[in-house]
Amino acid sequence: MIPRVSDIGFIRRKLESGDIYFLANTGNQARDVEAAFRVKNLSVERWDPFTGTKLATPWKEAPDGRIIVPLHLEPYESKVLKFTNSPDTPASSRSRPRQPQACVDMGRDWKVGFPGTGKSVRMDRLGSWTDLDGVRFYSGQAVYQKTLALTDSMLKQGERIYLNFGEGVPIEPHHRQNGTQAWIESPVREAAVVYINGYRAGSVWCPPYELEITTFLHSGTNDFRIVVRNLAINEMAGKSLPDYRLLYDRCGKRFDAQDMNDLQPLPSGLLGPISLVTR
Repeated sequence: MIPRVSDIGFIRRKLESGDIYFLANTGNQARDVEAAFRVKNLSVERWDPFTGTKLATPWKEAPDGRIIVPLHLEPYESKVLKFTNSPDTPASSRSRPRQPQACVDMGRDWKVGFPGTGKSVRMDRLGSWTDLDGVRFYSGQAVYQKTLALTDSMLKQGERIYLNFGEGVPIEPHHRQNGTQAWIESPVREAAVVYINGYRAGSVWCPPYELEITTFLHSGTNDFRIVVRNLAINEMAGKSLPDYRLLYDRCGKRFDAQDMNDLQPLPSGLLGPISLVTR
């Protein structure tokens, strides 16, 4: 049974092979809870909804036999837990995941190109494209590139390395507008595909804004390429509204261009900070 946290919902399915719970944080704040599940004598598996892989999961047994699982849910994050009879590591030997440790700051010195515009800039500090001359109203993709030298000591055996893009900032209720959206300001505007040493490492578009990249790194020079796309609204903001007068004269005014007045370009690109962290 999940604690009564209004933002966290769950669905349970009971199968012959065990019980499956799908949990989702529907709010824009991260949540840490200890969830007690009404299952007994079953071990816990956590599945990554994006990859389907099984992940290590700390848990403990309550005096009444229920299984208690500490959960961290990022804003809008979901998890799948399976309680099964299959052999697993005893609860007493489990430990909580280690807190991330900062490894390398990657927030500086990126070369950023804007295909089709002939424009390329060197970003000493990451920021929005809308602050750059010539691309304030640009909609499309930008390519971020840099190289990073890593030593053997940075690539310790058994350490998992993540490319972390920073945390989202919750939008307060009085700043919200009508419409369907996630109420969080993302450090990635709006989505990014990460390539390391020529291999596609994954995509980033939602919390937690990070990728595990351990297997893509090697000692020596590593090439990073991140392709980022923003929204079409930026290009629309840089253009005047169509003149519908001729259409109105011929057919009458049958519509209004809804919410199209005074459009402003939205922040775009990688806003930072970006770093490599280990766990």
